[in-house]
Amino acid sequence: MRSSIGGWVEKRRSSLPVRSPGTRDGCSSHRCAVALFAERARAVRPSFVVGDASAEICRRLDGLPLALELAAVRVKSLTASQILDRLDRRLDLLTGGVRDAPERQRTLRATIEWSYDLLSNEEQRLFRRLAVFAGSFTVEAAEEVCDADLDTLESLVEHSLMRRWASGRLGMLETIREYAAERLEQSDEAEEIRRRRAEFFLALAQSAGPHLEGAEQAEWLQRIEAERDNVRATLEWALGADAGLALQIAADLGRFWWVRGPAEGLAWLERGLEQADVAPAVRAGALDAAGGTAWFVGDHERALRLFEEGLATFRELGDRAGAARMLTRLGPPLTVVGRYEEADRVVREAAAIHRELGNSIELAMSLHILGAIAAERGDWQSAAPLMEESAALARETGDTWQLAYGLSNLAEVAIRSGNLEVADRHGREALTFANEIGDDVLTIFALALRSITVARRGDLERAGALWGAAEQLDEELGESMWRRERVAHEQLLGERGAAFERGVEAGLKLSLEEGVRLALEP
Repeated sequence: MRSSIGGWVEKRRSSLPVRSPGTRDGCSSHRCAVALFAERARAVRPSFVVGDASAEICRRLDGLPLALELAAVRVKSLTASQILDRLDRRLDLLTGGVRDAPERQRTLRATIEWSYDLLSNEEQRLFRRLAVFAGSFTVEAAEEVCDADLDTLESLVEHSLMRRWASGRLGMLETIREYAAERLEQSDEAEEIRRRRAEFFLALAQSAGPHLEGAEQAEWLQRIEAERDNVRATLEWALGADAGLALQIAADLGRFWWVRGPAEGLAWLERGLEQADVAPAVRAGALDAAGGTAWFVGDHERALRLFEEGLATFRELGDRAGAARMLTRLGPPLTVVGRYEEADRVVREAAAIHRELGNSIELAMSLHILGAIAAERGDWQSAAPLMEESAALARETGDTWQLAYGLSNLAEVAIRSGNLEVADRHGREALTFANEIGDDVLTIFALALRSITVARRGDLERAGALWGAAEQLDEELGESMWRRERVAHEQLLGERGAAFERGVEAGLKLSLEEGVRLALEP
């Protein structure tokens, strides 16, 4: 039995990355930027105090020394928070103040404009077109959307108007991108470039769809994650210009939203579904994706409504496979509202269709849900073989996400039957897969189940730390379907005790990586 979780944390912390949404690459460079900003600000106002707003100013200005100096001048009349509020108009805000600099460097706009004027016409055209991308982009995207060629891209890098990331992606500093975006707006091709961007990401989403359910899903989840900012910008534009296109993109990324951001996915999908002028087939796919995201944020009533509408729409279209998917997905929300017989019936109907059509991925999901329905009714003897068949199919098809959920449920079945060895094996594997694909909701489930297993083995402080890690991740995520299951898990956990509570306190301070590492230790 581990005597001190706190000691484990201190020993591991220095060698593990700490998950933090605000952390940027090049932390030391960021500290230098803050120091420069503080130095220049105090030269203007000696009483200036560095705080969170100052650090955010430096981040928003990409650490550019000239931009920081120009911003620091503004502390004569503005607080750091007021400067931060105005940074959406940063090129207009940052004017004057650097008296000894050449004319071209007295404003940030003039500095960038000077560099822009040195470009050839071809380079200027590509520079402004590239502003259509948010964050970073691939060479392939630049070629398809902006008619880029490698020589011109390389020239923009050499002119310091674009940078190459370690990942091989390209991007602009936000301050420079803002100027490029202004130039794009002044051109007569802004809408055409945005539409080409939308068509590019529609093609990517359509390509991603099948891979997000198969053996390459971890790779494709990460590929879409890298494009998340571009997808957001595309959807925002398309919702105003072409709602059907927006809805198609959001729907094709349905499994991505389930795993990597159900609340965000639901918001995009519902905004699209509010539009009346959408083709029925596009609407049906969006209802499928939206129902899943509603379920994973814990809103089973909304999921039920969306799936029921999806079922009706697929049936009107004569799409038997689509209707079967909706029947499968109706199972969980019907179970939550106590309609067990109906849930079992519709999912069995779906499973028969999936077998007939040879859809192993959907069959695995149906079997998993049938097992969950049996478990919800307390029929653990029937639940286990259904879940085992589902997990075997998921493993065979390479559907890591479905396999992870199946193993998680099998771990719970094993805990309830007192087979801690099986619970330990399934729980570890479920957590490994959940972490691999970046499914935070499933990771919470897996950490909680590992906590229960470890507690039943007698290591209460470690069990508490795992529970604390699950609570910490749940707090970060907000609403999720684990909150409905938490009561059942707490009942399985039983009495907690002082050692467990000490562990919880330590676990609340763990990063996600530390919590997972602790859970997977022997």
